[in-house]
Amino acid sequence: MEETQECHHDMLKQLFANCPAKIMQQMQLIRMRKNRNLISTYQSSSAVFLLLSGKLQAIEERVVDIPYSFTELQPVDIVGDFELFTGIEGHYVTLKTMEASVCVKISATAYLQWMKQDANALFLRTQMLMQELSVQTQLQRQYLFMDNRTRLLLFLTRSISQKGGRLNATRERIAASIGCSVRTCNRIILTLSQEGLVDCMHGKLQISEQQITAIKKNWSPPASLSNYAIRELQSRMLSTTTQPVCSSFPLSS
Repeated sequence: MEETQECHHDMLKQLFANCPAKIMQQMQLIRMRKNRNLISTYQSSSAVFLLLSGKLQAIEERVVDIPYSFTELQPVDIVGDFELFTGIEGHYVTLKTMEASVCVKISATAYLQWMKQDANALFLRTQMLMQELSVQTQLQRQYLFMDNRTRLLLFLTRSISQKGGRLNATRERIAASIGCSVRTCNRIILTLSQEGLVDCMHGKLQISEQQITAIKKNWSPPASLSNYAIRELQSRMLSTTTQPVCSSFPLSS
């Protein structure tokens, strides 16, 4: 419990309230450094992990040729059990640590035994999964009606810290993330550069703190989006990550 923030203690107490002692004894506390794979896409489902501290990124490797990170996971979250419940081989995504992280590791067999014996834990986990799936479904519907410019602006505000920085993504990855061609992606970035919202220095895309603020203030949603969708997107633009990033992003094909 000391590995988690105080705000997570109640949730963990509820989750483990009726956990059988023999299952508790099989759990392992593991610490992982930054940029280590916790779960790999083509790895068999052998363990479930409860994230206590740190941050994970989910990386898609099946849908497109170039792997890309599409979401972040923060405490408290359970990973690796969705595949157990659905009965598939391997994992849907790769999960990698974005910073030093602490997890509880439970074997797949022990986890399933726990869920079968503990109705309270199964109910709480079902709630978590339903909430996650509901949010994902809503975002997918909203994303469908965005134009490429809006998608790129949302991607930028979610990928760069509030203090600005260089983008930690290749042009291929960004194009795959927002669902357009590399050429279209470059055209949008060129337009944003001409508007003073981004800079390209020595072939690298860079955004300052002032430009991040300007993007959020000047962002204009497509007319097809509902007021609810607009509020949701604006809230996500304001909740940018705090991790500075830097990598090359040449504008030319």
